[in-house]
Amino acid sequence: IPALEAQQADDVLATAWRLVGFVHGIAGAYAQNGPAVAKSMHHARRAGNARIAARAAMALATSALFGPTPVPAAIEQCESILAEGLGNRQVENAIRCTLAQLRAMNGEFDLARSLLREARGALRDLGEGVNAAATGVDWLAIELLAGDLASAEAQVRADHGFLQRSGETFYLSTLSALLARALRELGRDEEALTFTQAAAQVAAQDDVDAQVQWRVAQASILARAGDLAQGEALAREAVQWAQRTEIPILRADAWRELATVLRLAAREGEATTAMNEALVLYAGKGDVVSAARARAWLAAPAFP
Repeated sequence: IPALEAQQADDVLATAWRLVGFVHGIAGAYAQNGPAVAKSMHHARRAGNARIAARAAMALATSALFGPTPVPAAIEQCESILAEGLGNRQVENAIRCTLAQLRAMNGEFDLARSLLREARGALRDLGEGVNAAATGVDWLAIELLAGDLASAEAQVRADHGFLQRSGETFYLSTLSALLARALRELGRDEEALTFTQAAAQVAAQDDVDAQVQWRVAQASILARAGDLAQGEALAREAVQWAQRTEIPILRADAWRELATVLRLAAREGEATTAMNEALVLYAGKGDVVSAARARAWLAAPAFP
């Protein structure tokens, strides 16, 4: 990059900074991801490279979703990006999927679903097979907040099958883990366990999100089946993985899972401490739905 900067090679610099941002994003290092992506966009615009500028805009939206930016500000950022007009329907609809997740965190479920349906339909019309199927992740994330899990399962089964058949694993690992969480909440633990195992099998070792997600999905399944020790071990591993990142929701979900397992083990004091950790993170991000659930959990009596 310094050599390219000396030559003012904006077009190549846009790609270089985009790759730097991508690496930090995979690691969950959003304090470094955001500035790298902003530099990519700067150089792309100077070079007149609309394609890389659009990709950088999508990455900025992703950073707003997963990073520490509070939900209201993240919504404003995504809407501002869309209002500028990117001239790239694929990217614009991917950003709408991101915005839909943020709206769901804010409790605006009808708007979230509407945005997602529109974006999914547009991506399918564009023939974007993998990108359209990847929106199953958005659908599950929304319904894990909104609560219509049966509908979500029905919607994303085809997406899961498509990604499997195509040999795609980056989205498949996360989609499998989230589908496992949905099935678990629907009381179908054995089926859910199968999906967590599949997610673990295809998750890349450097994909922190996927490594946390399958452990979060599996831990309380094992604990409910009586294997409290292994359930706790997995939940603690999820916390350790998530703590390496700057992804508040991922970290909060890991703490919440640990709290659930500890409550199943009748260790209420430790469970309360873990859920309070989750609550601080949810509230800090501005995920009002998850924060309210954490408070309700804390207020509810423990069960054997």
